Amino acid sequence: MPAGTENLLAKYLDQQARPRALADLLTDGVEVRLDAGEANGRLFALMISVGFDADVVHRVHNSRRGNITHLAYAKPFIDALRIYKYPSLRTAWRGPDADTAGATAGRWLFGMNLPRYAQGLPIAPEASGIDGLIDLCVFKRGYASSAVWYLWHLLRRRHHQLPSVSITRCREFTVEADDQVPYQLDGDPGGFLPVTVRSAPQRLTCIVRPEQAVDTLPINLVFKASFDKANRTSLDAYRGPGIDEGLRILQQVGSQTGLPTTTDFHESTQAASVGQVCDLLQVPAFLARQTDLLTAAAATGKAVNVKKGQFMAPWDMQHVVTKLAGSGCDNILLTERGTFFGYGRLVNDMRALVQMRELGVPVVFDATHSVQEPGGLGGATGGNREMVEPLAKAAAAMGVEALFLETHPDPDQSPSDGANMVPLSEIPQLLRRIVAIRCRKRVESRYSAGNGGMGTAKEAAAMLESDFVKLDKLADNVPLELSPPTVLLDPRFSTDGKDVLVTVSQPEATPGAPWNTLEIVSGNANFRNLGVRPNDIIKLYLFPDSETRDRQNATGEVDAQMVTHEATDLIVAQVLSDTRLQVLEGVRPPRNLTVRISEDDYAEVTGMGIQGLDALRDQGKVDAFGVNLPADEIPLSVLPNLVPTMAWPPRIEIWRNQDVQMQAISRALGAYAKNGEPAIGWEPTPDAQEIARLTESFNRWLRSRQTTEVVEPPQLLQTLPERLRTKQPTSDYLSPAALNRDTFADHEGRLIQQASWARDIAAWTAGDAFDPLPRAERLFDWVVRNVTLSDSPRLRNHRPWQTLAYGRGGAAKRAWVFSMLCRQQRIPSCVITLPIGAEGEAWLWCGIVDHNQLYLFDPQLGLPLPAANGKVATLAQVKEDPSVLDVLSQPELPYPVDADSLDNAQVAVVAEPLSLSSRAAQLQEQQSGSTAIVLHVEADAAAELLKQVPGIEEVVLWPHPFENLRRELLLAEAENTAGDTARNAAALDVRPFAWVPQLWKARMLHFRGTLETEREAKKKGVLHDPVNDHRAAAQLYLSPRVRPSGKTLNQVVQNDERLRIYHRTKADATLWLGQLKNEEGEYAQALQWFERVDLDAPENAHLADAVRYGSARALEGLGRLDEAAELYRSDDSPQRLGNLIRADRLLNASNQQ
Repeated sequence: MPAGTENLLAKYLDQQARPRALADLLTDGVEVRLDAGEANGRLFALMISVGFDADVVHRVHNSRRGNITHLAYAKPFIDALRIYKYPSLRTAWRGPDADTAGATAGRWLFGMNLPRYAQGLPIAPEASGIDGLIDLCVFKRGYASSAVWYLWHLLRRRHHQLPSVSITRCREFTVEADDQVPYQLDGDPGGFLPVTVRSAPQRLTCIVRPEQAVDTLPINLVFKASFDKANRTSLDAYRGPGIDEGLRILQQVGSQTGLPTTTDFHESTQAASVGQVCDLLQVPAFLARQTDLLTAAAATGKAVNVKKGQFMAPWDMQHVVTKLAGSGCDNILLTERGTFFGYGRLVNDMRALVQMRELGVPVVFDATHSVQEPGGLGGATGGNREMVEPLAKAAAAMGVEALFLETHPDPDQSPSDGANMVPLSEIPQLLRRIVAIRCRKRVESRYSAGNGGMGTAKEAAAMLESDFVKLDKLADNVPLELSPPTVLLDPRFSTDGKDVLVTVSQPEATPGAPWNTLEIVSGNANFRNLGVRPNDIIKLYLFPDSETRDRQNATGEVDAQMVTHEATDLIVAQVLSDTRLQVLEGVRPPRNLTVRISEDDYAEVTGMGIQGLDALRDQGKVDAFGVNLPADEIPLSVLPNLVPTMAWPPRIEIWRNQDVQMQAISRALGAYAKNGEPAIGWEPTPDAQEIARLTESFNRWLRSRQTTEVVEPPQLLQTLPERLRTKQPTSDYLSPAALNRDTFADHEGRLIQQASWARDIAAWTAGDAFDPLPRAERLFDWVVRNVTLSDSPRLRNHRPWQTLAYGRGGAAKRAWVFSMLCRQQRIPSCVITLPIGAEGEAWLWCGIVDHNQLYLFDPQLGLPLPAANGKVATLAQVKEDPSVLDVLSQPELPYPVDADSLDNAQVAVVAEPLSLSSRAAQLQEQQSGSTAIVLHVEADAAAELLKQVPGIEEVVLWPHPFENLRRELLLAEAENTAGDTARNAAALDVRPFAWVPQLWKARMLHFRGTLETEREAKKKGVLHDPVNDHRAAAQLYLSPRVRPSGKTLNQVVQNDERLRIYHRTKADATLWLGQLKNEEGEYAQALQWFERVDLDAPENAHLADAVRYGSARALEGLGRLDEAAELYRSDDSPQRLGNLIRADRLLNASNQQ
């Protein structure tokens, strides 16, 4: 009963202290169950607090006389404010999952079952009474002024955004202190520390008004009703009031209740009217494939919910998502409502919920239509409402974002679907039981469809801290169950052991249609017997490879016997018969395949005609040798007669992805390789979907903020070349609007991960030195050892995360990575560009600021620049005496930087569009401590700091990251051979990580490098095994999935393309294992692993430089200096000059020994 001082529980349940209200509550109320907590075995209902306010509570109760009023707190509050010392509190907590734990320190803490404290202060705004968890809120500052500071932010509901405040959901926590510190429970004295607090789920039983049974739930409601039930079983069945009256009623419901509304529509002409009234448009299941309906829904700008057809596979909903997204809809929901299982019955495959979530959109479960029995009542649809709750609970446990429930006060009298409806009176308790499961499962979010997929601002903010934890734990959650494609059809599986040959044609009587029909003509295979199905991959070996095409275009003639044919990847659309099938999009010749044909032959070839020769001459396609035509302008049926290097009939192979995620990976690789879509962030790494979810969660938090912090574009932007500042495509990323956009772009989630990698690498590499220089030396040496210098054009467009993942890059890539590592250590850094030669060539140095001096490192040499005293040279020293650089020259390789280069050197701040943005700054502000990720660069401030260094007068913004962005965007748009080749190469480079997720996880653990001591591990329990990321990475590098034996590869993998990928994966893992052993000082083992890298395979030739350098560094570590020097001297890599210098130094050291 609400008869206390604050009545927090009564306020939460909206109970009133009036006798009549209490009587009504007892007669008409319903029971609900809420969580409680236990503190050292003592039960509490609402909260526990430790610190200042607990001291006040103890003082109040020590001086109380009778009932307590608000006035009774005045003197104890003033006394505590004057006397209380805010001792340090140590807290260890266990999260909702068994493997989630942590520790924090503070001066004041609360454990809350409900959101609000006295005076309505929202201490834990997201606390829920039914999630089985306690929200632990820790305030880290401990002064009287801090209490006022925190109170101000509490009143503004912004305290959770302060770096000195942490809110964690946990099942239990322990609080200790060195002093005698009181704690209080529900406003009563509880005792003194230490205290162990545990959640007591569903321990309290309360009586509430029926409507409160739902209002107290952490959910949002959307009201749905149909104006026209267009697919009723019977012609005589009631269909509804019609669109005009129906929309009027829906508008009235929305205005009177404040609820968002939705309805289904059946014709594209209805979409605009529905969109003017409803917050969410729904596409019926039977119409889920109708393109006109989907595009019309997208055109309204509203959220769209599409029910999966009862006849559709969950992965087929990808086409629905693509249609909507391609039409401008960025707020899409998919609903599972059952699948036909014979006549008159539906079943639910719960795997569909997971498979549709993997499409990157929220998933709804329709619990009532799922229990329908279509036509089960003869002239009407039947159902089984008893199964609604079990299915809804299962869906909640699977993690759906929303439930669809049909209800009616008296379902048996409902004009439609009554047999599967839930009585309205049963809805509150049903929802409580379902939501309790949802909360216990710790599913990510509780968001409505009506407000852009985002809940309240408080909900998004409360998730931010857990999102950073998820970012840190991405390596732990990499899915390892992916299976690479299997081969369904090649000569091994044909009936005669020979190639399966096909013809390619258009659908009959369809001029201009794509060439998308394949028919077996060799008679040695049967599509249906093989189980070929939609989404299988056809590899069609029809066109000559790129090298052959280049020779053919140059000379016009190629020996057909010396031709190899490359695979064109196609996706099966449908199997038409035992020997015929159709593919998506159709077969198209490569862009750079041209045909030379005489004018007479041009006129005689079937389907070509003589018309248009004059137009072709104007286009420059006719010369003395005849007509030169791109192959894609010639009918495919004619092309083999004109191009003898084409294989006709071509052979095929059929591959199948084993799971939905692998299908998505293949689609992503194909979309980029063929069409350059998307231009950035296309890489389907095993953690790509989780990164997308984190990006959206960060965006929810940004959208929830009441004010947006605006940044002015830095003045340093004006120093970029004009083509980058003012011309597309890069200008779109540098405008004030782009820098102040309130959401992260899809690709920027990867860049946040990139920053977290740099933070982790820098943390375990830099060492404990206080001054920047020794830390920078360690960071630079790590970059040199782990990023092999390469001038391969395949690496030109790599960002730092790709340079790290592949372990290769040019001098600019090394400089960029080094700068990122310094940024995370808060070491001021820059890049110096030095002109050399007369052709606009440039040499790069890296620099870091320490004690107002700029210390120099050469990423091309892989060495710090040496001063006369043997230490790292400064810019001032080099400018004063350029001759110190002479020691860097070798007889056959002079060092290219001279005094003229120094006079024209350009010092540059390193930044990227994201690091200059407001959103990066806002996200960075929410972090503190050693685990914080630096995301934002104050470019102008960095420039001013550099200008204070002797010898620096002018500072610019380094153009390389922006040039890199420009190249990425232009490559995606390129419709030429170079573009196709580069995109295909990029897709090929990603495949080892995509096909073997263990390799990607090993790489992430290698970078994270967490190493727990035994003492740290014991704090998490006696059975807790200390975390050692490098040990775990080594185990994954060694796993048979990553490094299968040669015998296994040759026996199991008989397809050449797959074999090349697995050979490359194994070689990469072996190399990185050697580098890891070098990190750990296990040089003998490192040397053994480097020796095992298979450099004989052509696909591994690019690793030779890394193996040589890694081996030489291992020999150095073993003290075998002469051998190391000999290895350096044998080097012919782009780092040859630096390695020769290193060899001389080793030989000098060896001679001195």
